[in-house]
Order: sequence, then C-alpha cells, then structure tokens
Amino acid sequence: MTILIAEDNEDEQLIAKRALRSAGVSIPIRFVNDGIELMDYLYQRGRFSDSQQHPKPHLIFLDLNMPLMDGHEALSLIKEDAHLRQIPIIVLSTSANEGDIERCYQSCVNAYLVKPASFDQLTQTFQAFSQFWLGCARYPELG
Repeated sequence: MTILIAEDNEDEQLIAKRALRSAGVSIPIRFVNDGIELMDYLYQRGRFSDSQQHPKPHLIFLDLNMPLMDGHEALSLIKEDAHLRQIPIIVLSTSANEGDIERCYQSCVNAYLVKPASFDQLTQTFQAFSQFWLGCARYPELG
C-alpha cells in the first residue's frame, strides 16, 4: 500500500508525514506539489514514470489550494477517469467553507477533513484515519 499526498507546502508535507508516523502509519508515503504533478504521478508520466519508485497509490490526501491545478480540478479529473476513480480521496484542507465541502462531495470525494490547528490534533485525526482506512477498509487491486 502507498499513500499519496498532494500538498504544495513543504512544511505541511513534513508535518503530515511526522503526524502519520506518530499515528502509527508505517506504509510508504509519497508527495506531489500540485494538481499537475498529481495527474502526472497517477498516469506515471515524466519523472513519475518508474512504477517501482512511484507506485499507484491506494489512497490520496488532497489539498484544495494548490498552484497550477487546484484540488477541485484534480478531484474532478480523477473521478472522471474509470481507471482512477476507484482510488479513495480524502480532502485535507484548511478550508471549512461549506461551498468547498459541498463541491468536493458533489465530485465524489470519499471524505473531507479540515486540518486541525495543532500537531497533536492532526496526529489524533490520522490515528482515526488509520483505524478505518488502513485497518477496516478494503481496496481493489490496482492495475
């Protein structure tokens, strides 16, 4: 299993990785910096063409506010593609805006999480995530 996190802020990437590890998540975590890199990773294009180094993710954490292609656009593209739509996507955003939340669920996001204010709260969020998404949920074989 692999988790892919689409997040443009390198500090936020580091915090997310540390919080996931603190929550007991030990599977590989990969990062992309924007929606275009996310799509390149998923289609294994360019610098992501090596499927050993960049395996298809079993789950994606998606930030909404990214440069070049934002999370809303990337989410729509993923859910429109029959080969990608089966990958669960969890939005992890600072936005608690009802419009963002509604738009994401209309685009078939699997869950929407507002980033907690503290590292401890983020770790607790990832512990709950881990119990369900990595402990209980089952995934289809990725082709």
